[in-house]
Amino acid sequence: MTDPSFKCLMQVGGEEDEGTNGLILRLRSHSEGRSEAATVARRLALASEWALDLDAQYRDLVRAGRSPQVIVPAMPHFGGGRVRSETLAEYRTLRLGTGELIRPLLLDSPELKALYPFQRQGVEWLLGRCGAILADDMGLGKTVQVISAMRLLFNRAAIRNALVVCPKGLVATWERELGRWAPELGVAILTPPARIREDAWRTVAGRCHVLLTHYEQLRTPPTVLRESPPGLMVADEAHRLRKRDARVTSGSFQLRPGRFWALTGTPLERDLEDLATLLSLVAPEHFAPTDGKLHPSSLRSRARPYILRRRKQEVLEELPPVLDSIEVLDLSAAQTRAYREAVRRYRTGEKGDELALLTRLQSLCDIDPESGQSCKVERVLTLLDRIREQGEKAVVFSYRLEALRELQRRITQRWGEEAAALLVGEMDSVERERAVTRFRNGGVQATALLASTRIGGEGLTLVEANHVFLFNQWWNPSSNDQARDRVVRIGQTRKVRVYRFCCRGTIEEALERILRSKRALFEDAVERLAQSESTAWSRVLREVGVEHLLSESVQ
Repeated sequence: MTDPSFKCLMQVGGEEDEGTNGLILRLRSHSEGRSEAATVARRLALASEWALDLDAQYRDLVRAGRSPQVIVPAMPHFGGGRVRSETLAEYRTLRLGTGELIRPLLLDSPELKALYPFQRQGVEWLLGRCGAILADDMGLGKTVQVISAMRLLFNRAAIRNALVVCPKGLVATWERELGRWAPELGVAILTPPARIREDAWRTVAGRCHVLLTHYEQLRTPPTVLRESPPGLMVADEAHRLRKRDARVTSGSFQLRPGRFWALTGTPLERDLEDLATLLSLVAPEHFAPTDGKLHPSSLRSRARPYILRRRKQEVLEELPPVLDSIEVLDLSAAQTRAYREAVRRYRTGEKGDELALLTRLQSLCDIDPESGQSCKVERVLTLLDRIREQGEKAVVFSYRLEALRELQRRITQRWGEEAAALLVGEMDSVERERAVTRFRNGGVQATALLASTRIGGEGLTLVEANHVFLFNQWWNPSSNDQARDRVVRIGQTRKVRVYRFCCRGTIEEALERILRSKRALFEDAVERLAQSESTAWSRVLREVGVEHLLSESVQ
């Protein structure tokens, strides 16, 4: 049909000579007669088949010789995809009517003109695979590519439902992007508590186009998902599934969706087993987690048909330049005293836990907890003053929260509460969305978003800012880049400044050299690697030793 805002009435009859599984469907529409008859007949046949599967009453009426009618709305109003209270009655309101569910089949094929050429290629690549890992560089629009491919699958009747799983903090982002790029699809957010969990999932499953949830819901997958797997499962930030013994990964293995698409800019974070585990989820008939023991070249060769990766410099010539700099700072007097005392205690017999020592020293490079002094906080405030004068915005990322809270306090004192928004893990999804919206829409007065790197470093688009502060860095370059690329991505029109800090005469100097060597190794080998903090520090200690890390520390 050529008119996406069509009005139609689908009639189901009982004659068997139309070649449509015993159904006659007549379409009354403003666009009737402008479409090819064969295309219309096929779509009506598929829509009627789905309608009869959805509602047994229709099939019973047809068998009795009756002609029931299914109203397909011109512009359906799906309402909110969220419940107001965690009750089963509220979840029942998310169910869609039969006409709303079959509507995508009767629309024209969605156009992809709004996408970049490389994104259109990505959509076609996804459509040709039941199992796929879309591993594009951060900021290249993996979400919109998947949503566009999903729309086409619904339009072609290749799927009847889809399950999107993402981190908690990205549920609102997916809800917004689905509404923007696929408005004809009804979306239901399912995050019910344990007491009504099974009933809530069973109530909504099969009666909505897209079910949207977070990974915690898959630790023990709802029974209905195991009994009736979705036609498509999308796992965003799929590196969350890299550990094959984790509960959420085990839960995902229990599902057998018709198609499984994984989205991640870091398909290999720790070792080859990460990649093998993901591959065994998207293509279980060809891979197993134990394939991580294969030679790297062998696994890469087998995995190539299932992974699509493009990098910014290869596909986006129009992105503005990025100026990335490292500033060497001197610790404040209080930081220096605290740092020296921590090193002295270690060297004079209070050896204790080496990992705890390194974590303590890193924290002291950020801020002295006793006095609140911080050379980094002072430098960020100075730079924010200039950024604010220019009418621009900044995002400050930190793995540790003490400095972010001190920054928020100091910014509020200087420029008022509206100048800084805090985004940390203890906030629920609504609070996180409110903080990001406040930063995006707050005008030039909303100068800074102070974000936990673990929370703000995934899935967000923050192109309203063109300054990025990496207050501290993870041991692995790709994790730092992932945070930076919340700003350096499609939609950014201004030159971006990235500020990294390194405290003179501390372990940060030694780690900066390690980061440079790791970057060269990672880019050459697998591009993207990461590890947990304790594992990372253990590896660094094995390679260089704690005394080497302390050798250049302030004396």
